[in-house]
Amino acid sequence: MLNQLSELIDIATIYTDLVEFWFDGGWVKPNYRWPIQDIYNLIKTRQPHCQVGINWTIGLPENIDKQHVCPQDQKKNFPIRFFPSDFRLGDPYLPADDDPKIFMHDGKQYYLPWESTVCISQRWFYNTEDHTFKSVDELEKLYKQCTKNNNILILNCPPNRDGQLRQEDINILMALKKRLNL
Repeated sequence: MLNQLSELIDIATIYTDLVEFWFDGGWVKPNYRWPIQDIYNLIKTRQPHCQVGINWTIGLPENIDKQHVCPQDQKKNFPIRFFPSDFRLGDPYLPADDDPKIFMHDGKQYYLPWESTVCISQRWFYNTEDHTFKSVDELEKLYKQCTKNNNILILNCPPNRDGQLRQEDINILMALKKRLNL
């Protein structure tokens, strides 16, 4: 895995700086199955500003490896399952209204914002039959919920087979930008 990540970083950084690695699968692997310290060190050595997170980041005080600790159930100082991490994930859930930010690992506190991942259409990946898009009203509501406590919203706009964004994605994003005065 580390060799593949190293190769991916080599190839990607020819074109751009990497801003995030989002690792999925936290619901099927206990924390000891992820070499997260080695992964984190590799990424941060090569791309120091790149953020790293694994889905289902937080456990319970009585069971650090408890899976699916939903945002509304997370409390200050709950344990970090996948350490080190730069942010919390729990796809497809949105952050709680009173979202905590301080979590524990090895007796030390760490600040971890929540990252929400939302598809602008129905599917995560490009599909020629995916023509149902979220409205600007719905995306505005999601934006406000996801960012109101200094959290992060990732809007997924899958590129087509030519690597281009769909025109409808662009139109919606521009309308959302205008609506939010960004």
